[in-house]
Amino acid sequence: MKVLNNDKVNIGIGTEVTKLVLNFAFNTMGYHKVYHKVYLRVLEYNKRAINCYEKCGFNREGIDREALMGMEELLGIKYKPVKSNGRNVSYANKSKYTLVFYADDFVIMCNTQKDAEDVYGLLKPYLEKRGLELSKEKQE
Repeated sequence: MKVLNNDKVNIGIGTEVTKLVLNFAFNTMGYHKVYHKVYLRVLEYNKRAINCYEKCGFNREGIDREALMGMEELLGIKYKPVKSNGRNVSYANKSKYTLVFYADDFVIMCNTQKDAEDVYGLLKPYLEKRGLELSKEKQE
């Protein structure tokens, strides 16, 4: 999935947005660094995001290998590196499903109803094994 044009990457937009969000949390909302901690999750292969977050003061505390990790492998989702402009590398999803993680949620986009049913069949036991289940209200 491509979010920005090649001429809009590596110019500090992500760093600036991250700093603005942290400024809002600590200065506008009153979070205090001694009492509150800001956590984020990033996929291990997303080196650009990791560099951005480290520039903004985040420390790497570990690699999250719990809960939903491995879902891409289960669904056969593979990301292939694509050279964009000679110095940057982006990743393209070369599978029939698209998986998007949010803070505590995820969305899987499918092309057909049959694909969605296949994904459901794969995910149900995968999630049950982890004590989780798909929300009926969110299935469309």
